[in-house]
Amino acid sequence: MKMIAPITMTDGQLVSSDVPEDDAPVWAAGTTYGDGAEVMLDHRVYRSAVAGNSGNDPRTDDGTNWIDLYATNRWKAFDKLVSDPVQQVEKITYRITPAEAVGAVAFVNLGAYRARVQVFSASGQRLYDKEQFIGGISAIYDYWTFFTVDLSLSIMQEMVFANIPGYPGNEILIELFAETASATVSVGQIITGPSYTLGITMSGTATGIKDFSTKDRNQFGDSIIVERAFADTTSYQFALPSRTAHNVKRLLSKQRATPSYYYVSEDAMEFGAQVYGFFQDFEIPLNAGGTSYANLKIEGLT
Repeated sequence: MKMIAPITMTDGQLVSSDVPEDDAPVWAAGTTYGDGAEVMLDHRVYRSAVAGNSGNDPRTDDGTNWIDLYATNRWKAFDKLVSDPVQQVEKITYRITPAEAVGAVAFVNLGAYRARVQVFSASGQRLYDKEQFIGGISAIYDYWTFFTVDLSLSIMQEMVFANIPGYPGNEILIELFAETASATVSVGQIITGPSYTLGITMSGTATGIKDFSTKDRNQFGDSIIVERAFADTTSYQFALPSRTAHNVKRLLSKQRATPSYYYVSEDAMEFGAQVYGFFQDFEIPLNAGGTSYANLKIEGLT
């Protein structure tokens, strides 16, 4: 049972990317914008809500003159919105020099053929190099499923690279590849940060979703279904030494208002018990015998 506490990505840490940041013209204070005009500022895209829009800074506007639409394509990987991914044909690359220690990198809502993470020292020495393929055969278990199964159900959309020597000053190179040169690569979130072990995941851990779709009936009994987003949920049950309960409580309390990445281990992703989000309920019934059993419920971001 582990948790990645994400670092906040900044201009100083995101060294470069091959994803262009050209979503809209850069906002200029001396330019007059018409109703519906879009501009870009500080990695966000804004739309003008009025005609004759001049001298109104989108960053400080209350919505009267500018509507904050979304992050630029390059920065969608760090905007805490899983369902609106960064996209690019063939390949996506990010170079990051963290200002604090990074022990793991996680990808959420990943649409790629393979992923590679490398770490280089300040002098250019390669310290870490690992590649993973985004695929699986867990949905195939006999001849019938071999010929009939929907293979998309078997493709992993999340991935973790652990034990990364991402010390301050080292450079982390992240590369995501499509299967062909004409295919699109996408990722909802790239999460980098220190990885903490909370305990040992136990049987009884449950994974599911919280659906925000609406299902109603009209006066004739006809079903009216409106499909909307959903959030992943996981209820963890894990064991931990009773003497570490205080440390685990403090660590989780620190993340109470910060979305974090929770997972069983990097080798157990096929169970689907990983989620990027907030914890809702957390309790450690203490056991004086030495081992306590905790409950932790996480609701994912959409």
